[in-house]
Order: sequence, then structure tokens, then C-alpha cells
Amino acid sequence: MWLSIIIAIETLALIILTVKLLKKEKTEVTSALETTKGAVETSKKLAGILEKVPIFLDPKTPLIIPKEDIKKVEEVTPLMHEIRGLINPNFLIKLGNVEYTAGNLRKALTYFNEALEQAKSTEDFMTMAACLGNIGLIYSGKGESDTALKYLQDALKILIEFKLVYGKDILVNAIKELETHK
Repeated sequence: MWLSIIIAIETLALIILTVKLLKKEKTEVTSALETTKGAVETSKKLAGILEKVPIFLDPKTPLIIPKEDIKKVEEVTPLMHEIRGLINPNFLIKLGNVEYTAGNLRKALTYFNEALEQAKSTEDFMTMAACLGNIGLIYSGKGESDTALKYLQDALKILIEFKLVYGKDILVNAIKELETHK
């Protein structure tokens, strides 16, 4: 009889634990679905804004983004932190370019560095060059010419080594500009 009572109590405890785990998993799945739905909505909002944003920043051709578009990007920034690992590095670069244009150099640098890490892990050399070049322009804007020059030269080396053309003129001009004002 005691054995039957013990088995019944253990069975009841297992049922209660199973129900609790199922409730927890359901909450986690629901949360993941909400995050995914939010990511899709965010992508749609940002796609129109970022579509015209170039990958390489060009100091000779300032990027003009309407303030209302910058505000839209900043509204969704908290969600971007949750889904960063799922975001294409070129998308991160464009977000960085928007932040750069808005004068938020620290945020821009964060986006560029994250995109750079993703590009390195996938050996995406064009994206690596764009990140390095854009980081160099941030340092140039901050008056740190030596650091800027290093990043810009590293970006140019990648473009030359892999025979990539896009962005090469921008980097060459930025390097010349820095070397002229040294």
C-alpha cells in the first residue's frame, strides 16, 4: 500500500513538473514568435529608408537622410539589439551609416564593428573593406588621423588583393586627404 502511495505521489509530481515545463516552453515559443514578428515589421520599416543608403561612406558626397527617417531608425534600435545576430552585415553597415549621418559616432562604430566581425566569420571581403573604411572615416572625423589612416589603408589592401572595385576611389581619396593634412 505504501508503495502505491509513493508511486502515486511521484507520478503526480512528474505531471505537475511536466505541466510547468510545457507552460514555460509555450511562453518561450510565444516570445520567440513575437520577436520574429517584430523583426519582420522592423525590416519592412527600415527597408525603404536603408535602400538608398550606400555601403561605403564618402566624405566628398555627404549622405543626406531626412530627420524623420533617422527618427524611424532610432525608434526600432532597441529591437535591433535583440535580433542582431540574425541581421545581414550590410544591413548593419547601413544602420551605422544612418547613425554616422545623425552624428551618433559611437553607435555607428558599434554597428560597423559588429558587421566587421560577421564579415570576417564568412570571409566577405567587400563587407570587411566597407566596415574598415567606414571605421576609418569615423576616426578621421574625430581627428585621429593615424588610426583613420590605418583602417583606410587596410580596407584598400583588401579591395586591391581581391580585385574589388566598389569603394576603391572613395578610399584612395580619403587616404590622400589624410596624408595631405598630416
